[in-house]
Amino acid sequence: MSNLLLVGMVVVLFINYALVRITGAERRGVAYWFVQAMNVAAAGYFVVVGLPDLPRIADFFLALLFVYHGVQNELRARSTDPSMPEDAQSARRRAYDAAIEAGRADARDEMNRP
Repeated sequence: MSNLLLVGMVVVLFINYALVRITGAERRGVAYWFVQAMNVAAAGYFVVVGLPDLPRIADFFLALLFVYHGVQNELRARSTDPSMPEDAQSARRRAYDAAIEAGRADARDEMNRP
């Protein structure tokens, strides 16, 4: 039983490793949420049940490893989310206003930049 749990743990860690290298997986599709659910389930299992023949502190460190991977995946997903169109529009508006205040004649060019 403990060998099967160890293999399962390695599989979950490999899937986390592969998620980093799959392009577009951080866009919160089915694969992303499946991996996040596996991270939560693995961390919960290690805290509640644990692996046989391991000290309790090792179970907590393994749970922290899966929590770390979940947080890392979430932070990566948030950093790659495209900005909202309103944010881009307000940035262009601020550039336009700054150009007007500076008295530059090319203020319209500042507003029309993508």
